[in-house]
Amino acid sequence: MRHRPTVTCACCGRTGEHAGRGWILACHRRWRAAGRPDTGPPPPSRRYPSTTAAAIAGRIEDYRELTRDHGLTVTAAALRLGVDARTAFRYEARIRKEAP
Repeated sequence: MRHRPTVTCACCGRTGEHAGRGWILACHRRWRAAGRPDTGPPPPSRRYPSTTAAAIAGRIEDYRELTRDHGLTVTAAALRLGVDARTAFRYEARIRKEAP
């Protein structure tokens, strides 16, 4: 089995297995999928937003504001945040669970 060294990606700054050109595998795959442009990999898609705890907490607060203060439905708030309705329902459940 081949072992790849761990690097800090020259493209995105994340740490991961080296795939070539100083990039981690995700950046290298985006670069190849984009046709190997001279400019390097395109930025990551917003289709998969960040899943760090701070990012999730921020989106939950944004969701709370959209639904409570602006009166949007769960589905409308999900659309505004760029998440699917299932994720928005999870946000709703988490808010209800945290409420006193």
